[in-house]
Amino acid sequence: MAVRRTPEYGEEIMKHDPKLYEELADIWRHFASWREKIFAGYVTVLAALGVAFSQNTSAPIRVAVFGGAALVSVVFWILDFRNSQLLNACQDAAALLEDQAGGYRALSSLRSDPNSKTWATYGLAIDLLVGAVIAAASAGMVVYIGRSSKDQIGLLTLGLAVVAAALLVSLLQMLRTKQWSKEVARFKQATASPGAGSPAGT
Repeated sequence: MAVRRTPEYGEEIMKHDPKLYEELADIWRHFASWREKIFAGYVTVLAALGVAFSQNTSAPIRVAVFGGAALVSVVFWILDFRNSQLLNACQDAAALLEDQAGGYRALSSLRSDPNSKTWATYGLAIDLLVGAVIAAASAGMVVYIGRSSKDQIGLLTLGLAVVAAALLVSLLQMLRTKQWSKEVARFKQATASPGAGSPAGT
């Protein structure tokens, strides 16, 4: 079996198939770049909606702006969630072609190793951001719908909007954690197979 020293990590990595490994690395970098592009697009759209909000004082238009912010936030979360799935799949697949010193195996172990787990994750940051935007958008819609209908909006209504957004964040975290657990279980099962990532498996 060939052992190759890669310049990226400066360490020996065992590969069952060098071409497959390089292809997985390219795909991983592709999805990693899309994570940045998706986030940049989300922030750009929010900025555009902010400009539209500041330039229009009409209540119906501002309600539409807040509704657009909430919708874009949901779409962004779905795209980011799916991108994370594909990114982790490529990462785990590449990790199975490495020995214990491989870079992708080290990245995958951050999710599978109990000693490496932390509450400060990329997913939590995205969920908090999306939840905050949806909370603000929901409260804004309630306020401006009340203004357009000339009804008084109480603190209770605003509180309910914020609570609903908090529940949404919890739901997003549950969905993300459930998917994360499935990915970790699959990776642990694959690495526990005889010869996974070792010479015996070639």
